[in-house]
Amino acid sequence: MHDGIERAKDVELLSCKSGAEYLLSKLRLAANSTKTTQDLWKKQVAADESSTLPFLNECITLANNMVDIVVHGKATSNLIQDIDQSGILADQCRDVTRQCIDLYTNYQTRSYLK
Repeated sequence: MHDGIERAKDVELLSCKSGAEYLLSKLRLAANSTKTTQDLWKKQVAADESSTLPFLNECITLANNMVDIVVHGKATSNLIQDIDQSGILADQCRDVTRQCIDLYTNYQTRSYLK
């Protein structure tokens, strides 16, 4: 996810454009994946070790979606004529990815505390 945030700063991405439908589909996938990740985390915390592999796989899925969101969010923002609105969309996609990084950090910190 850190890589996606760095890629969004790439000068070449300034001229890229991406449709809003693709970004919306990734947002929907990420929202579903977030719910699944949280459910699997709760099972894992309850000492259900059989949920560890599905939890890790869902973390990977969510991370991949978040990279797409930050990169394609920037590309989609390039289609917006209003510069202020364009910047807001790109910033929001980057911010939601950072929040996801915080969520993962929270999972990691709690797993070390066990």
